[in-house]
Amino acid sequence: MSRAEFPTVAELTQLQVDTVQLWHQQPIDNPYDGIKQLVCQQHQFNYRLWHQEDIARSPSASDEQIADVKRAIDKLNQSRNDMIEQVDDALTKVLCEAGITANDGAPINTETPGSAIDRLSIMALRLYHYREQLEREDADAVHQ
Repeated sequence: MSRAEFPTVAELTQLQVDTVQLWHQQPIDNPYDGIKQLVCQQHQFNYRLWHQEDIARSPSASDEQIADVKRAIDKLNQSRNDMIEQVDDALTKVLCEAGITANDGAPINTETPGSAIDRLSIMALRLYHYREQLEREDADAVHQ
């Protein structure tokens, strides 16, 4: 993948917003290639995590269900972190192939690009679910 083929942050954010909407209407799909495929796969783990956490918070969930969900959450979190690293590796490869290196003495950041993309994924999920709550027919004015 060349530097010119690397999607912009706006494109990646739109991919996350669009897929969250789509996945609530139909099965999860990942028709992308390259970095978009990796970002979408990482986003899938956040999507699945979000919904597993909903199950765990349900007042009607039994202790056994909660234990099962917590194990699923642990696996999804590990996969999510693995994908963050793969996104970082893909970006590093693009930068290296383009001959871009860090300047001597460049500061070390506390968050990698893959981690920032992950946070955008969570924001896309949060915004979708906030909107869903806002538009609920049984939501009163105080809730809205």
